[in-house]
Order: sequence, then structure tokens, then C-alpha cells
Amino acid sequence: MTTLYDVIGVSQHATAQELRRAYRDRARQLHPDLNPSAEAEEAIRRLNEAWKVLGDPVARRSYDAILDSGATPVIRSGPVLPRRPAPVSLTERVLRPSVIVLAVLGMIFVVTAYAGPHSTDDKPVTRTPTSSVRTSPELTDSPPISSLVGKCLLIQPGYDAVTSCSQPNNGQVVAEVAQVSQCPPGSAGYQLTGRAQLVCLAPGAGAR
Repeated sequence: MTTLYDVIGVSQHATAQELRRAYRDRARQLHPDLNPSAEAEEAIRRLNEAWKVLGDPVARRSYDAILDSGATPVIRSGPVLPRRPAPVSLTERVLRPSVIVLAVLGMIFVVTAYAGPHSTDDKPVTRTPTSSVRTSPELTDSPPISSLVGKCLLIQPGYDAVTSCSQPNNGQVVAEVAQVSQCPPGSAGYQLTGRAQLVCLAPGAGAR
């Protein structure tokens, strides 16, 4: 049985620090700049899906509850859903605690998918700012996130985050555009992690 913990390479009892360290190490191994193979692209997609759940303390507790209930998690191209061990009646399905936990987990997936990067927590990163931005076909249907204009971004190997402009950062968001050519002079186009949305970055007060 393959679980999200197996994808990242830790046990279910790993601490948050051990989980984060294992995710970063694995992300660096699969980064497209170092490993351009098609297998690596699929592997890092599955790794990022696993981190979306296990990197969120609330989502991780819900996922652990599903594992502890005896359901068998199945890793698919979409959200991770538990396989019911056997058909049950409608009344039993409604009243079983594992079904309630599954519904809560599904809601968490939806909120996580639409929230986008909004804090200094680790987030999946596969690109760095550049004046020529590549747009991946699988990202073109991603919904836009709330405005980031005026906020500063910190780019790290394996993740990026919104940070205070008085702290070291990689630039301040001065505009959200449809294409790089629309960026103001002195700024560079940057494709947000996991989305087709483009922003323009200019050196911030604490830029490094």
C-alpha cells in the first residue's frame, strides 16, 4: 500500500521538521533544472500533491484519521481518496465516521487548491523569476489568486513565500499582467508557483 508518507519518504510518525526536510530533499532531486525526465515531472507533481496534505497540520490530522480508520488511501492524479473496504447500505454510509472525515478532507483539498501562496510556509516551486516566462499547458486552467501587488516574494530552492519587504527578498510585486511584455520598466515577469498567473517583480527595499 502506497501512502502520501511513502511519496515523501518518511514514516507516518515523522515530526513536522523531519517531514519538511524530506520534502525539500526530494524536491531538489526532482527539480526540472536538474532532472528533466518525464518520470521526474510526474514524480514531483505527486510529491507536491502529498505535501499539500501533509504540510498542512489540519489536513495531515484528517489524513491520519483516515489511515487509522482502516481505509486504504489510493494515490491518483487528482485528490487522494480512501477506498471503502466493502459496499455498505446508504444508512451506514451516512452514519459511518470515516465518511464524515472524508467529507472534511475533501473540503480541505478545495480550500488548499484555491488559496494559493499566502504565507511564509513552504510551497512547491519549480521556476525562478525571469524576463522570459514559460507557461506550462497544465497550468492554464488554474484560477487566479487574490492580489499580491505591493507584497514581496522570497524564492528558495523547493518553495517560495510572501515575506516582509523590509526582510531579504527577491522582489516586490508591482503588477499582475497577462503577458511579460506588459511589465513596467525595471521589473521582471514571474509565473506564480503552480499557476498560469503572471506578476511583475521589482527590487524591494530588502531585496538581495
